[in-house]
Order: sequence, then C-alpha cells, then structure tokens
Amino acid sequence: MSVVLNGFNLESCINALHDNWTNLLLQFARTPQYESKEGKWLITMSSGYKIPLLNRVMRTRLSTSNADEKIRETIDYFASRKLPFRWQVYPGDTPDDLSQRLENHGFDRREQIGMALFIDELNVPEIPEGVTYQKVTTLDLLKAHAKLLPSAYGMPESAQDFLTKMCLSIGIREDYCNYLGFLDDEPVACATVLYSDGVAGIHNVATHPNARRKGIGAYISAAPFFDAREKGYKVSTLMSSKMGYNVYKRLGFVDCCQPVEYQWNPPT
Repeated sequence: MSVVLNGFNLESCINALHDNWTNLLLQFARTPQYESKEGKWLITMSSGYKIPLLNRVMRTRLSTSNADEKIRETIDYFASRKLPFRWQVYPGDTPDDLSQRLENHGFDRREQIGMALFIDELNVPEIPEGVTYQKVTTLDLLKAHAKLLPSAYGMPESAQDFLTKMCLSIGIREDYCNYLGFLDDEPVACATVLYSDGVAGIHNVATHPNARRKGIGAYISAAPFFDAREKGYKVSTLMSSKMGYNVYKRLGFVDCCQPVEYQWNPPT
C-alpha cells in the first residue's frame, strides 16, 4: 500500500488524483477481454467496443523527435479497429507540447474537473427516503453492480456482457471496493473506491436515470468514506462531470485541477 496522504497539499493531491485514475484504468486493462500494450513510450488499452471511455492511451513518454510518428501509429491502431479512443495528458507526460500535437492530429480536447476532499470535513448527506446501500461483498451483488452500469452510464446494452466479465475479473478486493445504492430494494446507483497512491479515489459514480434528482447520487458518493476512515485514509480525490459537480461541492469537495483528455473518432 502507498503512503497515505495526511495533509491537504495541493500538489500532492493533484499527483495522487492523476495516478489513482491511471491505476483504476490499469485494473480494467489487465482483465482478459482487453487488448492492452504497456510499452516504453505509452500504454494502450482497447476494449473492442465503440465506447471512447473504454479505449485509452496513457502514461505517454514520447520525445520531440518521435512524438508525431507514435501518435500516427496509435491512430492507425485504433482506426484499423474502427474504435474511438481517449488520450490522457497528465503531469509528467512528454513531450511538453503533447496537447498541441494531439490537436494537430485532429483530436478533440475534453476538460474535466479534478476535486479533492479532506475526509474529516465531509458533509454527510441526508438519507433519501427508501434508500439503503451495501458494500459489494458477494458474487450476486457484484453481478448486480455490473448489470446496473450500462443503464446508469448511458452505455448500449451490448456492452453488458463485456462489463460483467470485467467486474468479475477484477473481483471483490479490499483495495478496490464497489458500493450499491438501493431504492425500495432495487439497485439504482453505484460507486467505486480505489485505495492507491495515498488516497481513496472515488470512481464510477452513477445513478439510473429513473432514480436521479432524489439525493441518491450524493448518498452513494459518501458511502465509501465510512470505510475509508476506518482504513486510515485522510484524503479523497475524484474527477467530476458537469452533472455531478454540484453534488460533490455540497459534500465538501474542492476544485484542485483540470485534467485533460483528447478524443479521436474514426471517420464516419
């Protein structure tokens, strides 16, 4: 286990946020259904599905002399599979002008909101009526978590089998924990916490469209922190969408950075 961050240092939080997110994706990439390549210059991961979120390039360590060549090779790799993908640009990636080079190659810039929370300052939300949550500790709960993901994230139902295999491959672990929120005993929301890089990183927060605007998203987002405290974690990080931003602000999260990704789409 990495050394737990005890202080709310901005630079440390930013680095931990990026590293924790990358490590989450590496959990996905190591599952058998992914085609992943971890080379000297970068890491690529291909799911085979036309869902950009599931196809990635990260940990870029290119030089000024080979950057454009490697970018073209990577585009060709995904183009041959007719897959859209996202290229992360995080601290430590090289060359320094990687973002500009990606834009020159036709990538679209996508900014996110990096946020951090000192867990002792969590604003515990009220429990919505009829809502409970459970930590995923059984195979049945893990399958229910996987079944919820496509509808909660707006993914096509065709991705269900893939997501189920991915969740089962990652399994039930103490460093990678899933949580399910129930409305009248039906699973409607989920969240994941990854304990790595000194923080409790919150990921995969989603609510079924039919159960939104009831406070369930905030409730399931806060659920992992009770366990995180017991494990001795002091800081949590996450990457927020625009939809979830105000929810996290109310929980006590503060802005710490703007992580950047670039998306490439195959020609129609």
